[in-house]
Amino acid sequence: MAVSCFSGGPNLKTRVKDTVYHPIGDYDCLIDQKFVQEALAEYPDLTPQTLDPRAERLNYRRIADFLDQCVKNCKSAYTLAHGKSRKNSRFGKLQQSGSHWWPGLTFFEYDKQTGDGVGGAEPLKPDFVGAHDKPDEKERCFWAPTRKDCVSDLALVGIGVPGEVKDQWPELIRQAATYARAMTSAVPLRSFSVAIGVNHKHSTLRILIFHRGGLTTSEALNLKTEYGCLAVQQILFSVYLWQKPEDAGFPAFINGHTCLLPDPRNIKTGVPLIVTTHLYHALSIRGRGSFVLSLDLSQPPLNDSTKSSTKSPPHDSNNNLRRSMRRIKSPGKYEPALPETAKKARTTSTILATKARSKKAILPMSSPNLPEAKEEPADIEPIRATLYHNVELTFTPPPCYHALQTLKKEVLDELLRYPLIAKFSWPSEQKRGLEPRIYNVSNSAFGTPVHLLSFEVILSDGSVWSNAHFLPTSSQADTAFTPLLQNTREDPDCRSMWVTKFVGVGESLEECDSAWDLCECLLQASFGWLSYYVRGYLHRDISVGNILKIKNGPRQRDPFSTRSVKSVLDLDKKEVDTSGSNTSDLSETLPDGVSRLDIGGDRFWEDLTSSLEEQKSSDDQAAAAKYKQQKAIVDMARELEDVAQDLGVTTECKAFLSDCDMSAQLEGYFDRSEHGGSLSGTAEFMNKPLREAIEDKSHYLQSPVDDMHSLFWTALWCTLFNVKQPERSPAEEKWRRKLQGTVDERDSAMNDVLENGTEEEHSSILRDMTPLFKDWRNDLLEINSEWKAAWRTVEKGQADEKLLVFHYFAFQGILGFTQLVKKHKARLSGTK
Repeated sequence: MAVSCFSGGPNLKTRVKDTVYHPIGDYDCLIDQKFVQEALAEYPDLTPQTLDPRAERLNYRRIADFLDQCVKNCKSAYTLAHGKSRKNSRFGKLQQSGSHWWPGLTFFEYDKQTGDGVGGAEPLKPDFVGAHDKPDEKERCFWAPTRKDCVSDLALVGIGVPGEVKDQWPELIRQAATYARAMTSAVPLRSFSVAIGVNHKHSTLRILIFHRGGLTTSEALNLKTEYGCLAVQQILFSVYLWQKPEDAGFPAFINGHTCLLPDPRNIKTGVPLIVTTHLYHALSIRGRGSFVLSLDLSQPPLNDSTKSSTKSPPHDSNNNLRRSMRRIKSPGKYEPALPETAKKARTTSTILATKARSKKAILPMSSPNLPEAKEEPADIEPIRATLYHNVELTFTPPPCYHALQTLKKEVLDELLRYPLIAKFSWPSEQKRGLEPRIYNVSNSAFGTPVHLLSFEVILSDGSVWSNAHFLPTSSQADTAFTPLLQNTREDPDCRSMWVTKFVGVGESLEECDSAWDLCECLLQASFGWLSYYVRGYLHRDISVGNILKIKNGPRQRDPFSTRSVKSVLDLDKKEVDTSGSNTSDLSETLPDGVSRLDIGGDRFWEDLTSSLEEQKSSDDQAAAAKYKQQKAIVDMARELEDVAQDLGVTTECKAFLSDCDMSAQLEGYFDRSEHGGSLSGTAEFMNKPLREAIEDKSHYLQSPVDDMHSLFWTALWCTLFNVKQPERSPAEEKWRRKLQGTVDERDSAMNDVLENGTEEEHSSILRDMTPLFKDWRNDLLEINSEWKAAWRTVEKGQADEKLLVFHYFAFQGILGFTQLVKKHKARLSGTK
């Protein structure tokens, strides 16, 4: 690992390849500057360390004292470097000693539980700690950055760099990963966390950098040699040189309480916002790490004299995104240390597999799971949101972004009055920009969120906020790999931060008032799924975290229509004559700028069918077969629109499907061996064959049928976990636990519900939903059988043949569910 990747103030070189992910070689780094190296060279006096191999605890103080001596040298070297730095140089004048990021860095022996921890997880006990200050002997350190205690008003010591001592690297790295998890829980938007690992058996030390693409480590530095000791000091000096939040991995546009994001009305200017609620954090030390906040304007828009309006926002949206309840018995609470008006929010912690990578180490963790969650001791408080830093907020206008271009400025002014939802995530290179594109093409259709703005975070030097400078290039990956845990090597996982803003607030379907309320929300979310599908994207992750009920809804949207079916068929749009459509009221505009269009009383479907018939050839069997399939799809689309109208689905949207970051584009879906990317979903809501394929790491074709099953499992989950009916029978409590278990346990719970769910002892929502579940399950079993037969006929065929089968089952699945809702409406709506 190059020390440079740690250095404060790296600047992108002026002549580098035009790319998104820049390796460390594309940067000029402060630690490499001559005046910095000369300053550090003045203090080479370090005593080599031979550690006691008998017991790790015998070495805690010795290691901490050694590191503290390194830091003392760094402090003196920093003073010299500051004096030699120049304002007009590449990096400018260094900040005065005491004003930079680590003015009081000190290392000390710790070896006791921290004062805070990740809810439900085993309390952590770092062996030694690097922090801004050293606490009194009886006081504990906290994973959250230094803050004031709300009761005693005492300054609490926040952990900056935890340390672990062991005689085996695999065990040490896994334990250090739990520290990185805690640091990410305290500061969800950090791009990396640093830990120090020491092997006392061999007297070696590694710097461990956990980031969104895995784990980058230094070489094992031998503390028994002068070279190894100087190398440690060199790395610590690169840390001590940190000048600003980005150097420490904290974005400069947010400090935990307030943020500065691009104004959708003028992307070059920032709009100040206040963080009001933490809605969701997919806690992970690798991967997307989605983090969702509710935001309010810190001040009214310019020329705004009507901020006090109490009118509900025209559109409402939320991305209370994701996600997995994977084996977590009860989702933990995440309490923001925010104004009293801020609400407590549920967070579900998911630990993704940590991968170790660097110029000398790129290796997957052998076990994807950290220690199982346990009850948290009463004296260990949950990690709380806090102020990340007190540096003035800044942002760089993004050159590329996605926004709802159809809205006028006055409409945006109106929308900005109300709570906004911001989702921050780190998509992979393959998924970069995917989610915003899907929201753009869906254009806030019925059952989808109102997308306001998305952009990739850009730094002041023009590079993206990425983890690439911690990774080797693909060509260097083989030589960079060191099998600390196992020999499986993979390509570097480059990721960059994206921000997506929505309008409004939503809540979980667990909050539904009744069985009918739940069915309406599920139905409208399924229409949102179809909206994405007909625009060319398979969602692949329907789950309880991705369907939101609009709070204080419903909200007006364009009416639900299936007429976009023509976009998934091989038709020239010019051949579809829609001139007979009733468009007389297109000029009638709703308050939010969404036009209302009557979809009845026209010849659209007749014209579309005629267009299909014109392409049919009686002499061509393939063309005739294609026509038959297309006609079946059109007929289902038409019937679906009719059934939706019968159910009273018009322009009032009360729920939507969000979180499209794991979607796959249908175009080219069969051209690649992985048919559009790796398999996707949330375990508790996956179709059984899909879940087993992921667990077995076997090949599987993910299709619309899988999403239909996910909708079913989401409905069952929301029924059993409904919070409006907290009183549950003992059997329901057992079924709830089984839903979070293995695939066989989940199936067992489902079968028990279908057989016994209508018994009087159970909650009313379960009794009401069970007859629907029985019919729905039978329909899905029939779909499974039809799917297998249909797919066998095209499995070795062309992509267009396969897509027609996908389209058929997409419409069949949504139509079948809609018909079931219609069948049960009279009974269910009477239970409201």
